[in-house]
Amino acid sequence: ALPLSSSWNPQVKQVRGVDDDYEDFDKIKIIGKGGFAEKVYLARKKDTGSLYAIKTMSKQFIMEEQGRYEQVFGELKVMQRLNNHPFVIRLFSAFHSEEYLHFAVDFCSGGELFYLL
Repeated sequence: ALPLSSSWNPQVKQVRGVDDDYEDFDKIKIIGKGGFAEKVYLARKKDTGSLYAIKTMSKQFIMEEQGRYEQVFGELKVMQRLNNHPFVIRLFSAFHSEEYLHFAVDFCSGGELFYLL
């Protein structure tokens, strides 16, 4: 059975000591989609007013194929380890809801790197 409860995976923990939830952000608009992310939202944190990009991934999609799970959690581990690197977007928080996994990262305007290259 697909684990969709709030205790879905112990690896999905808050990052940098931040206790966030999807409800702590106001979605402004969709700024990307495709790949593993169902959608990437530009969002404003309600208490600080800071802007973030929130990558939203379906738990069901991640669990459909064996390699997806490892790839998503590999990405999370890399982002956690390189969180203060000057050339890597910082992971602000990682959290999950009933059906989705969310990564809140720094918002960088200017479009997707893929298209800039």
